[in-house]
Amino acid sequence: MKLKITYAFFFFAVFFSHLSDASKGHMTLLQIMGREEEQFHLKHQIGPLYKLNQRIVDIVGQDYQLKIHSKYQKDLEQDERPSFLFLKLILTRQRLLFNMRGEGDETNYRELFPQFFYLFINFITDIQATQKDHLALQKKIPPLKNFFFELQHLRVNKEEEYFLRNEKNILHILDKLEDFIQE
Repeated sequence: MKLKITYAFFFFAVFFSHLSDASKGHMTLLQIMGREEEQFHLKHQIGPLYKLNQRIVDIVGQDYQLKIHSKYQKDLEQDERPSFLFLKLILTRQRLLFNMRGEGDETNYRELFPQFFYLFINFITDIQATQKDHLALQKKIPPLKNFFFELQHLRVNKEEEYFLRNEKNILHILDKLEDFIQE
């Protein structure tokens, strides 16, 4: 029952919020995530990708009013797993993912980015929880061991700098994680 209420509320929010963007022919990020969530429900799928979708919805539902840049918008709309693509884009493109034109956009971005950093960590943890061997990910994705070590020593509010310095390793980790979420 709770799932049906959440599901109904979510679709109400998706289809009736941000109508100005929809009138321009583009879906909002919330609408894109809602469409993906609908597919999870229709296929009765749960797991790390579903949880990632839910966490993104929680974050973008807070209405920070950051708009996705048009060159990434179409990719997100057409992707079969927009949650995973969004995670990849936010960690590697960072500010470039958004149209940063409004006066509060920079502040909104600075408030949001740490949430996406923890989103990444939670996603890794969710995938690890599906594995029989607790070291499966670290065995198959060697850069993860170093990532977790550096994570322990990362200073607060330095997440963005870390991803800028380690973009190749992050992309490698994300590419390998994708193997674990194949349906």
